Amino acid sequence: MVYYVFMETLAKADIFFFVTAIAVVAISILIIAICVYILRILADTKNITSKVRKESDEILADVGAVRRIVERQGKRVGGIFGTRKKSSSRKKGE
Repeated sequence: MVYYVFMETLAKADIFFFVTAIAVVAISILIIAICVYILRILADTKNITSKVRKESDEILADVGAVRRIVERQGKRVGGIFGTRKKSSSRKKGE
């Protein structure tokens, strides 16, 4: 009778360890899959931010070019009307 109880306990332990091992493997696979998706998302984010950085540099260059064009056109229009741009380096009273 003692032998039977011991074997029953051992069988239950084997079943427990078998189920636990399957659960650990399943959870490990799930964690690896989640990590792969996170790494893909991070790679895409890096790609997107580099594109945004490049485009913003190009936009800044375009805005600078437009600013120079507007300044030239403004000076030309100001010359037609007889107005001159005041120098900010001279102070009153000098």
